Amino acid sequence: MTIRSILLLALVVRVGWIALCPNEPVSDQRVYHVSATRLAAGEGYLDDSGHSQGFWPVGYSAILAAAYVPFGSDPVVAYGVNALCGLCLVVGVWKLAGDLMGPRAARVAACIAALHPTLVLYTTIVASENVYLPGSVALTIVMLRALRTPRGFAWAATAGAGAGLLAYVRPQAVLLAAVFVVGCWRRRTGWRRAVLGLGTITIVAFLVVLPWGLRNLEAFGRFNPFSSNGGVNLWMGNHAGSTGGYAALPPEVGDMGQDERDVTLGREAVRFIVSHPLTYLGLCVDRVVMTLRSDTISAVWNERGIERTFGEHGTTVFKVLGTAVHVLVWTIALTGAAIALARRSLSEGQAVLWAAIVASALPFVLVVGGNRYALPTIPFLVVLASGVLVGAGRRDEGPSAPERRA
Repeated sequence: MTIRSILLLALVVRVGWIALCPNEPVSDQRVYHVSATRLAAGEGYLDDSGHSQGFWPVGYSAILAAAYVPFGSDPVVAYGVNALCGLCLVVGVWKLAGDLMGPRAARVAACIAALHPTLVLYTTIVASENVYLPGSVALTIVMLRALRTPRGFAWAATAGAGAGLLAYVRPQAVLLAAVFVVGCWRRRTGWRRAVLGLGTITIVAFLVVLPWGLRNLEAFGRFNPFSSNGGVNLWMGNHAGSTGGYAALPPEVGDMGQDERDVTLGREAVRFIVSHPLTYLGLCVDRVVMTLRSDTISAVWNERGIERTFGEHGTTVFKVLGTAVHVLVWTIALTGAAIALARRSLSEGQAVLWAAIVASALPFVLVVGGNRYALPTIPFLVVLASGVLVGAGRRDEGPSAPERRA
């Protein structure tokens, strides 16, 4: 199949899902939708009560608002935006797999991304992953260009800008700088270039998020270039009696503003971690298990629409389907890694993809676990699995095309 036919397939599947199973935004989805609606109306980035919103960065809501202005503040418009993001993700994994694993793997990766049940069902979920996933793949591609282009200062600056912009969607984007670091190690790049490149990425990313940090300083009295949920999430996963995952907030913070609550709970979580290091390590293990044992969030957040269309057992069917594909992709990717390590032939492509996966996994390992938090690993796992399926072994790691031209 050509990439055009794969994209057509991806579009048909996503539009079909929107028509077949219209959803109702609940939980976090409703917050994104309401914030985007207020932005589109010119009211600013506000929460339900009309106060400044900072619990999540503004990126996804701003993108939805840009679509709501001409087309109206209807969840179906958000689903259309999500479908376009899904097509961008298909193109992204096709390009990334092609760069790292070859053209056959690129087609397989694109097909998997086009039909992956979790990615398809997320079309009708108003959540930031829809923008973050294709953005993370694009950022990884740019990081690779910075690695492979001689004196790649311009590409490093572009990667920094990309990381900063993507942090407006999900702050964990900055962790993808690990791709550049691991790539430098794998290619035996001189330390000066590695430090210069990473420094460029860091500085440019900071400059991009600086306006958001200043906005939060004005709104909440604290410079925060990311979001006001880091402390809350850290507390959820790490406090006396925590399971490592979601937990209801204590009543004593109920009357606090979102920023004060975030700081208060963050400090309490840090005290708990410092006082109970072995318990914290156990919770980290628990978070890995609870996050990776299944893939059901896309069915759960589509539950109302699924039950209307498929009946009361429909959600269970889609939970099983999502988990089956999740386990299969992880199994294939891990098998490929085991074979490469046994042969001592871990390629540059495999190394940087696992770096992206580990960077994407750090939040659910160290902070708070849950089914949803595994989603950022999916595109990179798909690319790895595609390489295993087509038998892409260790590729020639000589000079890349840009280096040869130079």
